[in-house]
Amino acid sequence: MSRQFTPQTFFRCVSTCALDDFFQHLNLPMDVRWGDVSANNIAPVVDAYSRLDASQQKKAEKEMRAIFTLATSQGSECLAEAARQLNSKRYREEIPVDATDYERAVWCWQHIRKLFNTALRIQSIDNLNWWRKRYDLPRQQPDLSPAALQRLKLGISDYLVSKQGRGQQCTVDKYERGDTVYLFADPDDYITKYESHDKRGRLRSRRIRPTFTVGFAFCQSEGTSGSLCERECSTQRAVRESIRT
Repeated sequence: MSRQFTPQTFFRCVSTCALDDFFQHLNLPMDVRWGDVSANNIAPVVDAYSRLDASQQKKAEKEMRAIFTLATSQGSECLAEAARQLNSKRYREEIPVDATDYERAVWCWQHIRKLFNTALRIQSIDNLNWWRKRYDLPRQQPDLSPAALQRLKLGISDYLVSKQGRGQQCTVDKYERGDTVYLFADPDDYITKYESHDKRGRLRSRRIRPTFTVGFAFCQSEGTSGSLCERECSTQRAVRESIRT
């Protein structure tokens, strides 16, 4: 069953002490008598939160959503993996073994942000679907030099611009996990329109150019490569073929 984020869910699932620390960490003025708050009585927090202005609520919601994403059993496993990758002594020694998923996520967000962000990346990789796998690659370390990543960036952008009229800008990031190397390219997509309210409460149409993800994963020990595209499969195949050499 999918989980639905709401601020009320976050307030109810996070301990009173952690909630107080969360808002203090963001320097948000929450006029709350925390002794009156419990999982069965979050009304004081909801009332104080409703009195924050729109920009303050936006600031808090962004971080609450990130914590909510990792506040699961899978998220706790990702945090533990990130702690092993970063050899985090603080994570091993300062988080109780019986801590809840929310307690782990909030604590890492507040105290070891690099570990928290690494866990988010690990979870995003684990949740990717529709990888297409190849088994005919050499078992050798791929070229991850800045020059090679620049060639990949330009190759994807040039192909999408010439064939589909998008991809004018493209960003390529790498991530190493065990003996697997992940490369994620985010080229520009087509312009899209959405409706939102401005600061004066007026409904406005806005146009943005979002990005979409093209990913590659290479496992050196197996000599295998996977690729994915969060848009059309035809784009995935075409981009993969365009950079085979």
